[in-house]
Amino acid sequence: MCSVQEEDLENVPSELQNKTCKEKNRNGRICMKCSISPAVVVVRLNDPLCKSCFLAYFTHKFRATIGKSRAIKAGEKVLLAFSGGPSSSAMLHLVCEGLSDTAVKKLRFEPGLAFIDEGEVLKQSGEERAYYIEQIQRVANRTKFPFHLLKLEDIFSLGQCLQDDAKYCHKVEGEQTRNHQEKLKNLFDATSSMTAKEDLLRTLRGKLLLATARNIGYSKIMFADCASRISVRLLSDISQGRGGDLPYDTGFSDDRHGDVIFVRPMREFMTKEIGLYNFFHNVETVLIPTLGTMSHSHSSIDRLTENFVSGLQADFPFTVSTIFRTGDKLSVKEVSEDVAACALCGVPMSVNPTLLSTLTDSVSSVKLDTDAKNTPQSASDCCGGCGSGCSSSSSEQVLSKEDILDTFCYGCRLTLKDSKFTVSDLPSSVLEAATKVYHRAQMKEQIKDFLLDE
Repeated sequence: MCSVQEEDLENVPSELQNKTCKEKNRNGRICMKCSISPAVVVVRLNDPLCKSCFLAYFTHKFRATIGKSRAIKAGEKVLLAFSGGPSSSAMLHLVCEGLSDTAVKKLRFEPGLAFIDEGEVLKQSGEERAYYIEQIQRVANRTKFPFHLLKLEDIFSLGQCLQDDAKYCHKVEGEQTRNHQEKLKNLFDATSSMTAKEDLLRTLRGKLLLATARNIGYSKIMFADCASRISVRLLSDISQGRGGDLPYDTGFSDDRHGDVIFVRPMREFMTKEIGLYNFFHNVETVLIPTLGTMSHSHSSIDRLTENFVSGLQADFPFTVSTIFRTGDKLSVKEVSEDVAACALCGVPMSVNPTLLSTLTDSVSSVKLDTDAKNTPQSASDCCGGCGSGCSSSSSEQVLSKEDILDTFCYGCRLTLKDSKFTVSDLPSSVLEAATKVYHRAQMKEQIKDFLLDE
């Protein structure tokens, strides 16, 4: 006896029709926004978009990230940190499109480009460095933006690093330049682990861009950190003892330096979306090797974290988004003006620097107490931090390696704890900041009995 009822037969055509529509949508999906053109990409988890809608979505997201923060004002000079990679190339293209005559709402800031040649650290030959610089200059010349070519060894001569680009590329390196190259080489050779080298490179790169922006008159520096990169940075920073730095390292704006603010307008994009944008616009990229190129996934904390996050993202598409949104909930605690900043990275140290030394066994602590070593022996001695023009000045007092480490934050201290660097290998700007922080803490320790508790 047949079990199919008469009402079941009436539903067969509609069920077949629904099945046909589903198969058609699976084979050739329609854009969810315009509902007309066939979809060519799938963004987020399962959102199909056509080419034009995807490009409009990408551009709107970039502008909305900048607009909602209200961090960049009309007429401000903004320095774009350009490395030639996919993310910075996409950011440069978006800025060019936003300033073009065909843009519906033009961007109102004045951009400039900065590229840092890191060939000395990467042990590249002169021909390799010249080749990559030529590729970068070709891309920069098409934008008609002011272009500033820097070398990482310029961190040792911040007052002399800004010069004419043409002369800069073809000048004969003098004794001073070779001396700076040797210092940079010694500093990285003294750093043993790849994790410490990558962290030190990132810090020096930021300090060089900061000095360039200050000297030329830029009030903002625009970095191209994307959501995928920020998610990796968030986890790796925690692993390296930089949990307190997360709001500065992963937020849209980083105002640790006060006069110059770092902004990250690409932080809402995934690596996949950036790659699709570059593909559709035929954006030219310059792939330059880094310290982690061709290295094993266990060579550094950054590489290991990146491999871990990428593996999870392949199986669970919301991994990067979850990590990224968790980082968005972090905020910077208001810091008083009396709190000292790290002499290396510039992050405010809310914890007593002397206390931080006890958290690691490998870092020897230098207590800032009023003993025979630190107390002035006569009226002619000076603490070096009052700036009152005493007979002894802070520039004449040379700090030891332990004294300098005592002025670093916990994360920077971990970076350099096993390094065999000498004091002369550090940039002068770091030594000056360390001297100021050290003598300020020393003076505060000496007068603590006369201060009123809040």
